Amino acid sequence: MEYFKQGPARSIALSSPWDLQLVGETLYIAMAGPHQIWKLDLDKNEISTFAGSGREARLDGPLLEAGFAQPSGLATDGKNLYVADSESNIIRAHDLSDGQVRTLVGGDLFEFGDVDATGNDVRLQHPLGSVSVGNRLLIADTLQSQDQRTPIRKSKESPRSWEPVNPVRPTARLHRFTNQPV
Repeated sequence: MEYFKQGPARSIALSSPWDLQLVGETLYIAMAGPHQIWKLDLDKNEISTFAGSGREARLDGPLLEAGFAQPSGLATDGKNLYVADSESNIIRAHDLSDGQVRTLVGGDLFEFGDVDATGNDVRLQHPLGSVSVGNRLLIADTLQSQDQRTPIRKSKESPRSWEPVNPVRPTARLHRFTNQPV
């Protein structure tokens, strides 16, 4: 499989696109098949790989070196692109101005569950969707049974806490966090 595609939009085949997010004139595409995020420049009508090495992994770092595992849900607050990285059971973020992918919360490929904690100790189970509302990000965690909310601090060293709220439905959990200091 060729992982770093680019060219005229109509000449590049998509591989398992699961979500779209528009930021300005750029359409970001969650490509679950090749474990990448692609972008479509709507002005130029060109598509290219935006983030992800193609390796199924939880790996933070520069855009094209980062590893995703079935990125599924995209959201933005205009400054960050958030990714529900389903198979890794984590939420990722990319500050649209710095070229780096980082993990906000969650475990890893085989570290999943239902744990309210901080940062890497949070356990999700197959988050699929996300939406940014004001300074909050809502996450649909499909294999959970409760609703959750989390405030998140911006600095890398700050703890990120999750707290349960009302149940949504028996097989899903909705997570909420803010980008404001706790």
